[in-house]
Amino acid sequence: MKIIPLIENSRVNNYHSERGLSLYIETENRKIIFDTGKSEKFLENMKKLHIDISEIDYFIISHGHRDHMGGLLYLLELGIDPQRVILEGGALNSFSFKLLFKKEIGLTKEELKRLEGVRKVEVAGIYRLEENMYLVSPGGEASSLYYRNDKPDDFTHEISLVVVEDDKLNIVVGCCHFGLERLVEFVEKQFKDREINSITGGLHTRSLSLNPIATMKFILFLKRSRVRGYYLGHCTGRGTILLLKRFIDGVNRISIGKKYDI
Repeated sequence: MKIIPLIENSRVNNYHSERGLSLYIETENRKIIFDTGKSEKFLENMKKLHIDISEIDYFIISHGHRDHMGGLLYLLELGIDPQRVILEGGALNSFSFKLLFKKEIGLTKEELKRLEGVRKVEVAGIYRLEENMYLVSPGGEASSLYYRNDKPDDFTHEISLVVVEDDKLNIVVGCCHFGLERLVEFVEKQFKDREINSITGGLHTRSLSLNPIATMKFILFLKRSRVRGYYLGHCTGRGTILLLKRFIDGVNRISIGKKYDI
């Protein structure tokens, strides 16, 4: 499997960047765009990388936050078949973040109307997209900061992609709001006797390095998991990645435009 980051938080010479995530994935049989960032910049980077949009089999959206699906609006303007876009139905709700003040972090109601033709799936744990390719959604505890339709979000709408190659599992995540531990345990239960080869994407661990106890627990969990490779960026946090690289083998920070052979 090959992965090329199209959008990520860090700047890279000659490529557009923004706070968001978009990945080009090439398996033995399929070409996939996983998330679209928050603007048209992922499309501009695709052109720079000579990735033909007409050859993409699936455009998979991990969850309903603008920095992962905002670029979808620009994609649909190009006239692609909206049924090539796949997301969990709950991703078409409204989303907000509340700390001191409420901040809208999803698409507006008017923008969501433009997505009516996309392919909505109900994952409910696991959904078989095709042979050796699955969408999974373990869900999580109701959040005190993130809201969906003005109710605490349990992120049942957030999906990850699992690709099986050489009888091993490769997991691609958007933000992993429900926690990597929960996701790994869920995948191991669903795909018994198969090792997890790689985990790619954002882990929502930017503040992890500020909590020594939580950091140690997370590191011990990763050591027990024995995943061969981690390809991390976006909301994982630069400090967290640097810390993990000191203790865990196979940790890589992803860079826009670079090809990773997983």
